[in-house]
Amino acid sequence: MISEEISSLWRSLTAGALDCILLVTSIGRYSAEEVKMVEFITQHLFEGEGLLQERILIVITRSESYLIDDKIEAMKWLEKESKNEVFRHYLNLVKNDTNRIIFVDNRNVEREPSRFDKVTLIQNNNK
Repeated sequence: MISEEISSLWRSLTAGALDCILLVTSIGRYSAEEVKMVEFITQHLFEGEGLLQERILIVITRSESYLIDDKIEAMKWLEKESKNEVFRHYLNLVKNDTNRIIFVDNRNVEREPSRFDKVTLIQNNNK
C-alpha cells in the first residue's frame, strides 16, 4: 500500500537522513494549520515523538535587524509574542528552546524600508 511506503520513507528519514525541518513563517503571520501539520508529522508519521521534534527549527522571516542582532531584544519579542495562542504552539514545537528560533531579514530593502528607516523618514519629513 502507498500509506505503508510513505510511513517507511518517513521512518528512514528519522534514522539520520533528515538533519532538520524548518518551519518558516513570516513575522506576525502565524498559522494554526502549519502547527497542526508539523504536530501531525512529528506525532503520527514517526515512531516516537522525540525523534523528529528535536530537529524542528523555526525561521521567522521579515524580521527587523534588532531581532537578529540583539539576543535580549529577541527574547523580549518572543516573550511578547508568546501571549498569542497560535505562536505558543510554535514555541511548544521547539519545546520553548529559543536557540531553535532563527530570525531572518529577507525583505527587499529597496522596496520596503525597515521600521527604523521609516521613523527616520517621518522625522525628516520624507516619504
